[in-house]
Amino acid sequence: MATKNEAAKNNKLVEDNINISKSAYNNNYLASIYSSIIAIMQQINEIDENPFRNWVKNIISEDSVYRHYTAEITIDSTTNNFILERTKRWNFAIQIYAKEFNWAQKIFGGGFAFLNWYGTYFYKDKTKSDWPHNPILFILLYSGIIGMTLYLIIMYKSLLLYLRYLKEYYLFFIFFLITYFFTFFSGGSPFDPPVMGFFMIFPFFINTILKDTNDNTTIEK
Repeated sequence: MATKNEAAKNNKLVEDNINISKSAYNNNYLASIYSSIIAIMQQINEIDENPFRNWVKNIISEDSVYRHYTAEITIDSTTNNFILERTKRWNFAIQIYAKEFNWAQKIFGGGFAFLNWYGTYFYKDKTKSDWPHNPILFILLYSGIIGMTLYLIIMYKSLLLYLRYLKEYYLFFIFFLITYFFTFFSGGSPFDPPVMGFFMIFPFFINTILKDTNDNTTIEK
């Protein structure tokens, strides 16, 4: 009887050790995810230092060719709340597209002129630049409905591929969603921050590799 009790105790100790090991593994796994999220958030916080945007700001500064928008655009600018600051810029983008752009610009875009319009409106300084803080609206103003449509198609296909390979690459999909969440509220171009570009093209890369592997396997058979 004593032997059976000792065996039961030993089994219990083994199970406890296994549970402790699993718990430690899960904690380390969550910690690694948290660290990745923090790194992404830091990139978003440094988004104003994006070299592409600084380059645009340098070539589109106040000079003799500066053309102010002619439409009457009015946005409530009395609040400093994060969400309201974003929605004001989204509203400004929509009004530019609806009131300022002609039909050709609505289809093909109006270039980067809107960056200085944002700076003029929100900072009262024609030498400054700002943006809609939303990649969809940024692309809509820059390249019109054609550019926005192409962007949405790419995003749609990227999501479909992520879902197709979700079981094997679910962690990349989670990081994709986290990054896009911050990009949606602060980003400009489709690859802003740059890591967003990696997460957008990653499923296409995986799909190409796996298709080539399957094709070669079929040929060998």
